[in-house]
Amino acid sequence: MSKKSSITSLLSALSKEWKSMDEKVKDIYANNGYTQAYKEELAEAERAKLNRLLEQVKEKIVSSIDSKLESMFKPVENTFNAAYQSRLTNVLNIVSLAGNNIDLRDLKAMIEPFQGDYTALEAIKAAITNCGIDKKENFPTVLSSLATGSSDTRKVTHEKLVKFKNSISEFNIDRSMGNIEWVQGMDYLGYDPFLNVLDDDLDYIGDDQFKQLSTKGISETLN
Repeated sequence: MSKKSSITSLLSALSKEWKSMDEKVKDIYANNGYTQAYKEELAEAERAKLNRLLEQVKEKIVSSIDSKLESMFKPVENTFNAAYQSRLTNVLNIVSLAGNNIDLRDLKAMIEPFQGDYTALEAIKAAITNCGIDKKENFPTVLSSLATGSSDTRKVTHEKLVKFKNSISEFNIDRSMGNIEWVQGMDYLGYDPFLNVLDDDLDYIGDDQFKQLSTKGISETLN
């Protein structure tokens, strides 16, 4: 499971539990056999249960974000490795020879070992552009990380992830929030637009790229 899928699964599960709690609290307050004090006690117990789950979700998401942030600016260990450079040369040759006939999913698998090596990714992207592979209809969907203006989006990725981490860390469910109707239509507690500009590895893919993907079924391409 990708980093993004892990986070969206956690938020989706929490959203479902919140909706379930809403129904339970509504039933509690609708029960004429309970005193008002007992209703408050039962409702508060449901909220406490949900907040315990929320704390677990927050801990896991923050840990995932921290792991990503720590890895972003580390030097690539294989940069000066002869076998690594040979593999990169082979990929560039395959791209040049196959051209527009290359299968994008095969290409994605070949590029995977170079994730995080922005020098290698820029070289691969240049070869892809020279061969016109980036004009293939489903290129932005299959290779979203190479469909933006530059492969090195670490600075903006870092900024967005820090904001995401801070927001998640401060997220709490209290009585004043009422029920979950305020995020109706959202799968991830209102964080949907925030997550939709990140790829599976939590790298920023750009707002323009999001608009392009949204016309081709973003729920399938980004989740």
